[in-house]
Amino acid sequence: MKTRPKIFLGICSPLVLLLILGGVSVYSITDIVDTNRWVNHTRVVLADSSAIVSSAVDMETGMRGYLLAGQEDFLDPYRSGRVHIPMIATGYSDRSRPPIPTHRDHFCGRGCVAV
Repeated sequence: MKTRPKIFLGICSPLVLLLILGGVSVYSITDIVDTNRWVNHTRVVLADSSAIVSSAVDMETGMRGYLLAGQEDFLDPYRSGRVHIPMIATGYSDRSRPPIPTHRDHFCGRGCVAV
C-alpha cells in the first residue's frame, strides 16, 4: 500500500468511530430523557393516588366515628373528603395518561412493549 491511502485510512478511521460514538451517545441521552419523563409521570400519579386513598380513609374513619358516637363533629373528615376527592379525581384522569410519545413509539409502533 502506498503512503497516501494509509494516511487517509489513519485519519478517516477515528472520524468514523467518532461519528458512531456520537450516534450512540445521542440515542442514550434521548433514552435517559424518556426514562426521566416516565419517572416524573409515575411520581405524580402515585402522589394523586395516595391523596385519594388518604381522603377515603379519612372519610371512612369519620363515618365510623359518627356511627359509633352519634356526634356530628365526627363527620367533618367525611365532609372534607367529599370535597377533596372529586377535586383530585378531575385532574387525575389527565395526569394519569402517559407523557408525550417517546422515541420508542416511532420505531416500534403500538405493538411494542417497553422493557
